[in-house]
Amino acid sequence: VKARQTLVEMLMADHPSPCARERQSHDCELERLAREGRVSQPRFPKRISPYGQDSSSVSIAVDHEACILCDRCIRGCDEIRHNVVLARRGKGRNAGIAFDNGLEMGNSSCVSCGECMVSCPTGALTNKVIVKTELPGEPVLEERKRWVAVVSRGRPEVRITMTYPVIESSRRVAFLVAGEEKAAIFHAIRTGSSQVPAARVRPVGELFWFVDRAAAGEQRNPGRIGSRSL
Repeated sequence: VKARQTLVEMLMADHPSPCARERQSHDCELERLAREGRVSQPRFPKRISPYGQDSSSVSIAVDHEACILCDRCIRGCDEIRHNVVLARRGKGRNAGIAFDNGLEMGNSSCVSCGECMVSCPTGALTNKVIVKTELPGEPVLEERKRWVAVVSRGRPEVRITMTYPVIESSRRVAFLVAGEEKAAIFHAIRTGSSQVPAARVRPVGELFWFVDRAAAGEQRNPGRIGSRSL
């Protein structure tokens, strides 16, 4: 037990606490282990990763400071998805994960499948916030014939999004809401605001909302807040 506690303490010494995953969904495995082992202020000096942060990908944020070199992302990319994009690089304090031959994630052959992100136990690989694309006033919100449309405002790159007809034709529609930064948006949806695009979805089947504690705000229990059939 003492040896395990010391290992967690050494990892936490280099960890940017709270990391992105802990801030967004409060489920960083390393920080949970630190709380369970009552590891507070590490006795060891902090080492800075030479690779820093990488925001080149459209959908995944990379923070090498939060990486604990568990290799889960590498196994997910290579063994599960067979994309063979991720690997180890460097030795000692220069050890880290690399995309292709040391490229930035956005410039590599990564296809943004997300397997590395869901495999990562910390905030080293997290979902990039792209929901802030400005949709109010966009013609896509009024599109009722085409199933896909272009959204050009809010981000430097053009996006293609599904429209209401394809979403509403589904037998079951589910929204996953995580992180306290989504609390205001989720509150607006629950109070009947029509300004949030998700609040305007009226499927022919069932509609489910899966919300964690941080996004739910006043809700005490995580999980499914409710559902309705329309």
